[in-house]
Amino acid sequence: LLILAIAYDLRADVRRMISARNVVLFGIFAWYLLEALQAGPAVMAYGESAYHYGVLLVLLAAACFLAGYHTIEADWFDGWGRRVAQLRNWDFCCQTLVVGAMIGAIPVVLYGLADPAETLRGLLAARHGWRGTLVRPALGDFRASVIMLENFLLGVAWIAMLMLGDRRRTRAMTLVAAPILAWNLIRSYGSGTRWLTFVSLLIPMAWYYWRSSVDRQRKLLVAVIPCGLMFYWLSAAMVAGRDEGRLAFDAHPDYIGHEMFRELLFAIDEVPERRPYLWGETLYVEAVNPIPRFIWEDKPVGFGVTYAQWKGESPLSGGPTLSPGIIGEMYMNFGVAGIIVLSLLGGGVCRAWDRLGPARTDSLPVLLFYSLGLGCFLMLGRSFSIHLFYQLFASLICMLLVSWRHRYAGGGLGYRQRRYA
Repeated sequence: LLILAIAYDLRADVRRMISARNVVLFGIFAWYLLEALQAGPAVMAYGESAYHYGVLLVLLAAACFLAGYHTIEADWFDGWGRRVAQLRNWDFCCQTLVVGAMIGAIPVVLYGLADPAETLRGLLAARHGWRGTLVRPALGDFRASVIMLENFLLGVAWIAMLMLGDRRRTRAMTLVAAPILAWNLIRSYGSGTRWLTFVSLLIPMAWYYWRSSVDRQRKLLVAVIPCGLMFYWLSAAMVAGRDEGRLAFDAHPDYIGHEMFRELLFAIDEVPERRPYLWGETLYVEAVNPIPRFIWEDKPVGFGVTYAQWKGESPLSGGPTLSPGIIGEMYMNFGVAGIIVLSLLGGGVCRAWDRLGPARTDSLPVLLFYSLGLGCFLMLGRSFSIHLFYQLFASLICMLLVSWRHRYAGGGLGYRQRRYA
């Protein structure tokens, strides 16, 4: 059914694969149905009836998502598109990059330069023992909040890619942009975090895709399959060796991190029989997540911590956090009704995001920003996590700061564009 839904949308042009609609449908397969097809012992331990019920809930989520996508029309992100389109202006692009670099470099200067050797070691293997000058503790303090400013440095990496690929670039701006892009790639690798690595690799890949001809774009889409398999291999090596700060290609882990179907079955088994519905608790936790803990000392911890404790782990004592899968999270919050309503809403959100896509614009900055959003939507399959979007938010904040500076300084540079589509 998923194949038919995707194929129906691609019948006119295979390039429509690059859309929030089809990325989410592919994500449902990758996060849930891939494991369901394998039907391993961890899945079948819940029983055959639970297995069938789980597949039915995945089908329900996919159907409601498609219904929401094709019925809910909204322009929630059009303002973002107009803001990002201003990056076509060279001065605006340069100033946005510099603002992001200055804010994002604050934790690097304050904490990284104090111990350059430890910082360099952390860049290459920050996950090794959760050490390093730029590693945030499990429960943040003022220092952790300052370290969060690094998101601005990572957030303008895609703008650095735009600048490096622009013929108008100067030597000075190249010396600014190149280290930012390199920092993003090295930092994501050293963190051992797969979603961060994926998004960092997506930046040059998306830039090359949107700069290519139509025929080349179609050929590149064919290459997505082997590239996806290679990243799956890389993910397995990261999981197996991240505690040692290395890529363990020689290991064969049983759990890589895409196995969300078993988490859905756990949710069905646990709620509401043993635990009550959460009634939006996980959504509330994510909504207040940006508030610094040194301001709100009793701020609730992320649900990944609570969920891990449900399964007997101790994440606050060095154990892993766990992801419930977004469908399992919907179920734990509101039951089957939550899967229906939140999937419908998710379809509407993705429809609104696709208004920034190639069917409405040829602006390279907007298309690159749009592609990074698609990467975040794909990663949402593990759970709803607002921190996935921090880097996109950081780049938007940098653009707003530049716009406000010139608005109140009276130095209008003609950044405002009436149309981006």
